Amino acid sequence: MAQIETYPELVDTVWGTVQKMPRFTYKEVASELGIPVSPSESNPSFHYGIRQAINDLIDLKYCEAQKDLRLIWPSPNAPSNLPSQRGVIQSSLYNLSTLQARLLQFIHQKTICKEDGIAFYNQSVGVSLDEASKVLLPIAPNAYSAGEEIHQALLNLQKHHLIKAVVPANGYDMWVTFLGACWLASHPIAPIVIS
Repeated sequence: MAQIETYPELVDTVWGTVQKMPRFTYKEVASELGIPVSPSESNPSFHYGIRQAINDLIDLKYCEAQKDLRLIWPSPNAPSNLPSQRGVIQSSLYNLSTLQARLLQFIHQKTICKEDGIAFYNQSVGVSLDEASKVLLPIAPNAYSAGEEIHQALLNLQKHHLIKAVVPANGYDMWVTFLGACWLASHPIAPIVIS
């Protein structure tokens, strides 16, 4: 299998694979792509890569599924363009501030994984807003105002569906969405130095 370097490329590859299948399961798609299948989170490339790509295809109306997601099929009314092309067009509607763009890049760098030949976002990686503040706003007059700026940027990214965030007891679990990955692909940002 060729190396898949970006998450939008993974979604496009999964779409190309499932278009040839009348009905399919997560495991069948993973098997077609040579990804080891695991029923638990012990294999992130299956759990966060293949499963999330298929879930994104369902959300984007390229695929349909039974309520329990045990059986999935290509939508007869799927858009004609590749998911990444559609994502770049949709994401280009958002003009992000410099801080929002850098926060999106920061979250991308913290959560992107490349395993088993594919790129995906690991949704179980905790991202600290305190660390984001220190990295993105190192000369802020005080920690509270920096934290508030980061929090507002985070809320804006969530509002535009560029990231998802879950707030467990110990901070944030957040990751870049398909739309956020498409935004980053069409707006290259220099990598952020994270110590």
